Amino acid sequence: MSAFADRAVLGASIRTLDPQRPHATAAAWRDGVLTCVGTDDEVRAAIDGSTERIDGRGLHLVPGLVDSHQHPFLGARQAVGADLTGLRTLAEVRAAVRAERARIPDGAWVRGFALAYEAFDEIAGGMRGDLFDDDVQGSPLFLRCFDFHTALVNDAALAIAGVDGPRTFVESAEVVCVDGRPTGELREWSAITLVESVVPEPTGDDLLRVYRDTFLRQAAVGLTGSHVMLGDPDLLVTCAELEARGWLPARLVVPLRFEPTTTAEQLDDWLPHVGDRGRRWRAGSAKFFIDGVVETGTAWLEEPDAEGRGLAPFWPDPAWYAECVRRAAEAGFQCITH
Repeated sequence: MSAFADRAVLGASIRTLDPQRPHATAAAWRDGVLTCVGTDDEVRAAIDGSTERIDGRGLHLVPGLVDSHQHPFLGARQAVGADLTGLRTLAEVRAAVRAERARIPDGAWVRGFALAYEAFDEIAGGMRGDLFDDDVQGSPLFLRCFDFHTALVNDAALAIAGVDGPRTFVESAEVVCVDGRPTGELREWSAITLVESVVPEPTGDDLLRVYRDTFLRQAAVGLTGSHVMLGDPDLLVTCAELEARGWLPARLVVPLRFEPTTTAEQLDDWLPHVGDRGRRWRAGSAKFFIDGVVETGTAWLEEPDAEGRGLAPFWPDPAWYAECVRRAAEAGFQCITH
């Protein structure tokens, strides 16, 4: 078997990001790993007649981009339905929701993503699911805010999930209620999950294909690596399965997510995963949530916000938070706190 590169590009303009040699004209690689970057003559010495040669004239190459904070798995599952990006008024959001309702079968969940809080700034009573009753015509509604810390649902969705009043959570999550009745606003992960858990989603091979296609679209625009800032041992298994199928074109760091509901037993189960890794993915980081976001008052602030909120941590037991961080660090995790 030839030890030469299997593919090479020659005559290109390459920005290496190596300060010692910032520019090159050619590159060669074997099995997806670069073997030579330099002048055309230098790269020709690393290839033979079996190497596929790419004419690089007019091509500009740069190293793949790495996103240091991304949610590609969560986003692949949740960026579904109406794209509300950039919509800042309730009228604009309602029009997008109506269009989505017209596109899907009767009774199907009306979904949307990237909802902005600003759309409700001038609305009496603020964010409420009933504002969309005329638009969804009785269908269940699930809209995800752009920051993934809040969701908005309607009465039909709440009924399917069996949520008919306030709930108590370990962390500072909230089913927002007025006079004991939910408005449809769900703040933070535990509250959102009450409804999200009953929203139909792809599973098995179909879900793996959704993930694969997401990473392929990112790779096509130069994003070849990311730090996946929400993970668990099951997601590590998913990464391994994607890689085994040849469906993982990105390099991933997958921090495990620890939050106020984390138990001592879960900590014991998860910490041994510190060294889990494949060729293109690895564990070894831990993400802790000690606050939320300013918009809904779940952020932990030094001074109260304009509505007197923000003085309570999302993680109400700082001693347990500190213990989790200590144990994770001692196990070899890089620790990150939101």
